[in-house]
Amino acid sequence: MVMKTPGVYVVEKNAFPNSVVQVATAVPAFIGHTHRANNGNVPLHMTPWRITSMSEFHTYFGGAPHPVFKIVPYDPDATPVSPLSDDGANKPAALPRATFTAQGPRGPEKYELVQTNTAYALYGAMRLFFQNGGGPCYVVSIGGYDDPLDANAMMTALDRLKKEAEPTMVVIPETTRLTRQNSQKVQQAMLAHCGTVMKNRFAILDMFAGHLSQQDPLGNPVARFRNDIGINDLDFGATYYPWLNTSIYQSRDFSYENIDPDSRQKLIALMKRSVGQVTELTEEIRRISAPVVAGDFTISVPRGGTVAVTTADISARDDQSAAAGLTYTVEGDAAAMGGTVQLDGNAADSFTQADLEAGKVSFTHDGQASAGRFDLVVTDEGDIATDALKIGVEVVGAVIDAPAVAARTAVEIDVPADHPDGDKATVRLVDADDDTGKTRTVPEIGTWKVAKTGKVSFTPETTFAGPETRASYTIEVNGAPTAPNTLRVLMSGVPTAERQGGPSPATIDKTLRAVVPMYGDVMNEITALMNTMPPAAAMAGIYTMVDNTRGVWKAPANVSLNSVVSPRLNISHEEQENLNVSTTGKSINAIRPFVGEGTLVWGARTLDGNSLDWRYINVRRTMIMIEESIRLASKAYVFEPNTANTWVTMRSMIENFLTSVWKQGGLAGATPEDAFSVHLGLGETMTPVDILEGILRITVLVAVTRPAEFIEITFQQQMQKS
Repeated sequence: MVMKTPGVYVVEKNAFPNSVVQVATAVPAFIGHTHRANNGNVPLHMTPWRITSMSEFHTYFGGAPHPVFKIVPYDPDATPVSPLSDDGANKPAALPRATFTAQGPRGPEKYELVQTNTAYALYGAMRLFFQNGGGPCYVVSIGGYDDPLDANAMMTALDRLKKEAEPTMVVIPETTRLTRQNSQKVQQAMLAHCGTVMKNRFAILDMFAGHLSQQDPLGNPVARFRNDIGINDLDFGATYYPWLNTSIYQSRDFSYENIDPDSRQKLIALMKRSVGQVTELTEEIRRISAPVVAGDFTISVPRGGTVAVTTADISARDDQSAAAGLTYTVEGDAAAMGGTVQLDGNAADSFTQADLEAGKVSFTHDGQASAGRFDLVVTDEGDIATDALKIGVEVVGAVIDAPAVAARTAVEIDVPADHPDGDKATVRLVDADDDTGKTRTVPEIGTWKVAKTGKVSFTPETTFAGPETRASYTIEVNGAPTAPNTLRVLMSGVPTAERQGGPSPATIDKTLRAVVPMYGDVMNEITALMNTMPPAAAMAGIYTMVDNTRGVWKAPANVSLNSVVSPRLNISHEEQENLNVSTTGKSINAIRPFVGEGTLVWGARTLDGNSLDWRYINVRRTMIMIEESIRLASKAYVFEPNTANTWVTMRSMIENFLTSVWKQGGLAGATPEDAFSVHLGLGETMTPVDILEGILRITVLVAVTRPAEFIEITFQQQMQKS
């Protein structure tokens, strides 16, 4: 400070060093396929996006995939070349199989449900993550449910994560759906991303074919995983075995709609055989293949006019029949119809979906009825019919089509014809543009006008898109104005309120579950298959929960899993010995059931199991936390003078932070001096040449707490003393 003018000057000096803020430790990044990926109108494809709940996932990424299964005879040798063999590296993933037994002509027959579309895994993994204590996380959508699984897309998403500072874990559940060689490539990229590129993240890997036992005929998934994963950056990753039987999906989440249309006839035949061809039950079973009908089920027609019946009014589709094979039959009292159904201009009592789509079907009003109704029954080529569908007929002022709107062609409504005793000169529009009541303009819709004859016309704007527009009018009868009457002009081909006719798929599903036990067995098998999930997402939730309740220095083990019924396999004490301690050094953490305790995580080792430095997950993740926290805090001192004042300040800052970690139990030692030490200074960590080159070196020694993995209790008898 330069002092030239006499007076009092105040000088403030900082008395305390900056503080180190502990970074987040449990923010996983998930990569996979989603239903959609958008934030409003902004696409989120290949964009890391932060969410905090499953509700937010639904908002930005949509819902669950729709698995489709075909029914085939069970073949125990369906996989001639095992994906776990040396020759099977490029074969499809070995996923769990779903089977059921049905009664055949010569006794029980076994069938398999084979998924025909891609088995996407991210949605179920996200639910499992949040069920097990998950919190803030990032999601990178690499495609939709119509896109194929692509290892390169997963690796591109890993590159996108380089720009995000917050994620501390990486999980890609769909590596288990890739071929083994692609799964190996992506998982090695995950380890390299965490350990070599970022150096501040931890990869939780899912074992390829981890639902199989180590003695399975297809091969040993544990030995294959250890062979494939390599030896690089093993201390930055962990894996768990076996896969899990979860309760994420419920049986009601699936129905016959998840059966491939080509296999539904097979399902119908098997169910009919299972109930003994009981007529009442077979009729319910046949409903699976009944046509599905939708529309607004209302025909809007001007008085005495003719309108085309469109697919917006009613439309049918069927899994087995083409449009020409779907036949509509008109039923009901002809006098109550209020007109006639016509095909190519002639009265008809039946027509097809093809006729409807070709514009050949119309309805002509009888000029008298104010409303009408009739029934339609749709039958497919297999002679399976829907329930009677009630069709309403309503009389409106006019119906206008798209070409007329484009040409701004006016339509006219004969109001005096509806009021024979009325004075046509007194027709007035409610809410008209002026006091005369003869014109009413609706922006972007059109203009209503009353002619001298009392007729009302409507001229549409080209922006009019339907489904309808309305106007009200009055007319004097015997010298007194009537109550307001409504005129309606409808847009042809635009449904007013689309709905589905006949029993809904949910109703059919509920009925079949109640009366056909085999149907319930098939749905339960689909549910069990969909609930078989790799454990990485659940473990990401466990890491988050343990970090939030105990701290990152607590090993994420001896903790029960939520929404997990059981492990896919029951690992014995002897089997875990080879998983936990191996001559390869690649430790596999076991998930085991314990009587009275549930399913517990029973391992806390990284893949670098032979390293005394980085054997344990909590040690690796605690060091990442300490390193990142101190690194970010030290940025404030870049370009500060490399002098004793800076050294003292930085040493105090780091020591204060490590003291707080020690007090929380993250560092081992009776005193802070036993738990850590910070070395910084000339002659201690730096030479004069280092200072000349602008290098400030700090050495931090910490004693991270380690888990008591093996507890040995020695018992010995002693002599009686009294």
